[in-house]
Amino acid sequence: MKQLICDSGGTKSAWLLIEGGLDLSEFTTDGINPAVNSHEHIMDVLAAVPQTLGALADDVNHVWFYGAGCVRGAIDEMREAINAVLPSAEVNVESDMLGAARALCQRSEGIACILGTGANSCYYDGEKIRQNTPALGYILGDEGGGAVLGRTLINHLYKGVMPETMRKTFEYEMNTDIGTIIEHVYRRPQANKYLASFTHFLSAHRDNEQIHKMLLECFGQFFSKNIDPYGRRDLPVNFIGSLAYHFRAELIEAAHAKGYRLGVIVQSPLAGLALYHRTIER
Repeated sequence: MKQLICDSGGTKSAWLLIEGGLDLSEFTTDGINPAVNSHEHIMDVLAAVPQTLGALADDVNHVWFYGAGCVRGAIDEMREAINAVLPSAEVNVESDMLGAARALCQRSEGIACILGTGANSCYYDGEKIRQNTPALGYILGDEGGGAVLGRTLINHLYKGVMPETMRKTFEYEMNTDIGTIIEHVYRRPQANKYLASFTHFLSAHRDNEQIHKMLLECFGQFFSKNIDPYGRRDLPVNFIGSLAYHFRAELIEAAHAKGYRLGVIVQSPLAGLALYHRTIER
């Protein structure tokens, strides 16, 4: 049985075609988020899938699509759109949060988290998501996510929490100033991605005492506000996402300070999802 698995975000969609223990084809397309993308955009992106698969497209038996924005109202739309380009396949559409839980925990109980530009988490019982702390986005929530890290850095630099020398270093290395930052955040689209871009500066200066302290505080808030509500300190906390992967040392330190133990930390869920669905096939 040929199974096509997709992990889709707003920027990129990663696809993997598997059969038994073999990876037959792996490729990327533009991202799909049905909560914000038009039907025309979705169909344009999906049209590339059978084109890339070529003759293999007719043999796809099952599609497992995990995506950002795949909530109740958008699932039927995504299923119909995928069936339009792969008509012979049975299609399942699920949230990116369930995809993360399956990739990280497989069929075991655990806490699964997504930590990239934004942040999300859930308690997973090995089959279903049983509890989810609302992420609320980078303005109201998303503690520990890249946009909030960038927002906190800007606040600390320009409110005097960090020394002036650090602010000058930041402005030189990032080729920016407060006027440019205000322009991007308040007058241009995708302020969350813009703020998250400052994590490159945080990574380059992670050994600085003040930045190290800020990272621990931000990750500590993630555990306090998003993981504490589950009341399950007995379970491992697992992470998917570029930010979790690149700042895993600081994340581990913050977790231990809050009394949690970490499990798996990976950049992408695709390999874990392939393992999960291979076991279904057996």
